Amino acid sequence: MKISNFKLALAFPLSFPMVPSDFFFGCMSMERPQFVMLRAENGPIDAMRNNLVEDAIRHNCSHIMMMDCDMVYHPLTVPTLLAHKLPVVGALCYRRYPPFDPLMLQDPRLRATRASIIGKRENLLKLMQPEPAVFYSI
Repeated sequence: MKISNFKLALAFPLSFPMVPSDFFFGCMSMERPQFVMLRAENGPIDAMRNNLVEDAIRHNCSHIMMMDCDMVYHPLTVPTLLAHKLPVVGALCYRRYPPFDPLMLQDPRLRATRASIIGKRENLLKLMQPEPAVFYSI
């Protein structure tokens, strides 16, 4: 896969003391360009995500993909999300236990969102602002 003109950050908000093997092997099989790996450990999920965005900016990354470690990712997740060529793209995720409802945008400020999102850093920074933001999903 050749994707040019950007620097990708794969960002891992780690709220568990270990990473499940399904997640690890799923990540290893994903098609993706060169990337910077960022992680945040311990604390509220919204604070960890915000810190990861700030870390990506410090690393001069143009795109950020948040990856929850309790999810399993399809090998084509990154190119599929990037192919939409939208400011921010997300993939709908479902709760792991009944009622298995969708979890995208549960909180109006995206604090409780459990999703894979990828986008340019300036657009993700807008999501951190207090005003409502537009969010695209696939």
